[in-house]
Amino acid sequence: MVSLWTLAILVLVPHVTKAAFCHGSPSKNAKQNLNQIYTEPPRYVKSVVNGKLFTVGSGEDAFDIVHVWGKPYDWGKAQGQLLGDKAVKMMDAVWEYLEDQVIEAINGTVHIFKPWFLKDIADFGLEKALDLELDITRKYSGSYFFEEAQGIADGCGIDLQKLLRIHMIGELTKGSCSMFGAWGSAVPVKGSLLQLRALDWSVDGPFKDYPQVTVYHPAYPKDGHAFANFGWTGWFGSITGMSSQKMAISEIGVSFPDSTFGSESRFGTPFTFLLRDILQFDKTLDDSINRIANSPRTCNLILGVGDAKIGQFRGIEYSASVADLFDDLNMRPAEKWHPKIQNVVYWGMDWDCPAFNEVLGNQLQKYHGNITVENTIRDVVSIVQSGDLQVAIYDLTKNLAYLSNAKASYESGPAYAYESCKLISTNSGLFTSVCQINVLREEERRLIKGLNRYIDATEATAGFVPKDIISLLTKAEDEQQLLSDKFSENPLNTFHILYRIYHDWNKIFRLIWCDDCETTPASQDFNITLGIVERKVGGWVNERDLQSSAINILKLYDMFDLDTKDLFDGKMNGYTTVPLSVEELYFIASMADKEDMMRAALAWFEELYRRFSENKYPDSSINEITVGRGLAGVYNKIGMPQKAIEVLKQLMTKEENNRLLKRDFEFYAMRLNGIPLEDWSSTLDTKGKKSKFVQLCRNSLKSAKEEAKLRCILKASDIPYLFSKEEIFHIRPRISVLYDVLAENEIKMIRNSTALRQATIKYKRNSVKITAINSYRYTTNDIDQYLRRTLRKRMRLITRLPIQSEETMYNIDSRRIATWNFVLSEPKYGGSMVFTSKKTRVPFIKGSVTLWYNQKYDGRMDENMTPTECHVLLGSQTVLEDHLDEDGTISTMKCFNKK
Repeated sequence: MVSLWTLAILVLVPHVTKAAFCHGSPSKNAKQNLNQIYTEPPRYVKSVVNGKLFTVGSGEDAFDIVHVWGKPYDWGKAQGQLLGDKAVKMMDAVWEYLEDQVIEAINGTVHIFKPWFLKDIADFGLEKALDLELDITRKYSGSYFFEEAQGIADGCGIDLQKLLRIHMIGELTKGSCSMFGAWGSAVPVKGSLLQLRALDWSVDGPFKDYPQVTVYHPAYPKDGHAFANFGWTGWFGSITGMSSQKMAISEIGVSFPDSTFGSESRFGTPFTFLLRDILQFDKTLDDSINRIANSPRTCNLILGVGDAKIGQFRGIEYSASVADLFDDLNMRPAEKWHPKIQNVVYWGMDWDCPAFNEVLGNQLQKYHGNITVENTIRDVVSIVQSGDLQVAIYDLTKNLAYLSNAKASYESGPAYAYESCKLISTNSGLFTSVCQINVLREEERRLIKGLNRYIDATEATAGFVPKDIISLLTKAEDEQQLLSDKFSENPLNTFHILYRIYHDWNKIFRLIWCDDCETTPASQDFNITLGIVERKVGGWVNERDLQSSAINILKLYDMFDLDTKDLFDGKMNGYTTVPLSVEELYFIASMADKEDMMRAALAWFEELYRRFSENKYPDSSINEITVGRGLAGVYNKIGMPQKAIEVLKQLMTKEENNRLLKRDFEFYAMRLNGIPLEDWSSTLDTKGKKSKFVQLCRNSLKSAKEEAKLRCILKASDIPYLFSKEEIFHIRPRISVLYDVLAENEIKMIRNSTALRQATIKYKRNSVKITAINSYRYTTNDIDQYLRRTLRKRMRLITRLPIQSEETMYNIDSRRIATWNFVLSEPKYGGSMVFTSKKTRVPFIKGSVTLWYNQKYDGRMDENMTPTECHVLLGSQTVLEDHLDEDGTISTMKCFNKK
């Protein structure tokens, strides 16, 4: 995990003159990394105000994941409270290590520090030399870094100045690393982006013993958006990480520059702070490029930034003198050992480093067109032997990070990070599935019982129970009664319970455990109940869960063209539930605005404003002024400031002295004056032309003539007189559904299989691939071996396709011949699988198998045979995927989809 490892390695890389090339090369005997990727989800450990601690891995291989909320100071204090002595020990160990390295550097046994820093140490001592560096860079650094540092110090008792001094190490030393970004023709999935960040620093320091992922959830837009920092305990600078904007960073310390780098400087933004600003604030690749170009820069580096929203990666030659931008066409150094590769930007270990760059380039060319996470782990970093301390592979399109750390001093197993790998998913939204919401609802009932006990015990001792606790308890009990047992199948109910738990229950907690509140046996009993609930649900509902649920509703609203009025009244496709409150509606409308889902934002704010105008929400905590300002903001954002002014004029007739209304009016009027009359927009097409994918999710796009060619047939099997019912949805390549393949008792057996039981009963969110809203996809590797063999034999009998050999199944470079999905549950409305290029929509029917061939009749791969799943409006769908890969017999392969 990057940051702290950055420190570790920075301290240990030897200084080299500009004219030299880097030494060494990968071993000719380098071995593939064939270790299994660890995919178990994080486990909840404990929580404090504004923070939660999770751990991932097992036994000695476990490391920490910390989630923090609030403001920068809150982030730091939560980390300090959660990690306590561990953070103190980490910083003490780093300081002791730094002192030892300085002594060796002064004695001439190591050459890792910049000369001016050693001179400062000789003149002033180590502490004063680092304080000088802090003073020089402070004016170029955001105040939020120092606020977070203060929080960490207050939370765990570490010396604040020591913490800040240690964070300057990155500017004083350098480290070797590797990176690449691959997109377009270099990767197998169109529009996707894969990015590598490998740290090659000494593993002798203390950093390898304290790996940590810190996930930040800012409470206010001015503090940025959510992002993950891969570093160490107590470390808040960034060298590796990714953000909620589907962006990630890579970095290489340059010890062997050429003349293009120019000079370095100690006056500027520490690069670990600049890289974190990219993660925390930048929404696009252009934002990051502008930040780098316009910031006061310091030392020689190569930076890399990827943006999966546009499927692009750029490298930057970085120094105080230059910030040169590179893509795959202009990448430097322009040497034979660093050849250009289409849609790939890469560097191995350093700038002028022929041996490592050549091997890295060879491996990337070998897999060009099929550069994946799997072969990067197996055949790139392991063969290049890059990433001693840490490896991060970002599958940004899927919002996943594959992370690996060097062996800690107390661990056994592979020594270097590139020899092993763990998978960590940054998918947000812990409580979004049907199963998870049902569990959450059950645990809320436990909380209600616990709160009733608290009230009874407090009143029995003549204690005071605030009226708000009584009213919120009554509200929770009433709403539990109103909602049916199947309530979680409706996304409105999902959002409703998440909102109630996040807002109402958190308010209850604050009332019981306020700073001035007395600790009583009743409050302690309720605290125990809360701890049980948190362990059951794996944490607690946070704002990001709420945002994810709101975005799900907006996506469903857009995909299925739902009626806004019906949604406001709690109606969805004929299903009626408890209407959402005005506060909940305003939250969803605001999320649409924040996520730039402008058609939805306009429709929701207009309907909400209309209802306020009709006085339908007299007792709401949200007022008409707030909603009207939100609507005016949306009008302005979509280029209709004249409409925004109309809304504000209406509001100002009711509150003509409202300062906020006046300010907004003046701003929109000024903007309107700058827009030519002919450019004024009067309407926004709230329907819009939908993509072919969305149209297919709603209805079939095949013509009557095309539909007439399709058939439902009885398909012969290898068992005499046994036929299977097959409905053909597309002829060439064949896409069909085989009915009644699984009986109800078999579906229950599959669901009770070990892996699926863990995923569905223990609701481990990363054990299953969530491909669409309330759509869950497993593979046959997730079920017991006996069941897997049974299902494969059955498919061989029905389809006459051979059984997949274990060798071929695990050969990730084998070409896919056919794919099939066993349907374990079907949705009530929505769902289905779509092959956009074939204009084919296939519904999911429980007990059936969806089968399609991935090759054309002549044996060539059909790149358009990768389906997409539609969102589920009501209920959920679950499938179990299996496939057949080429076994080398070309003649057999070409016959498969002719049967």
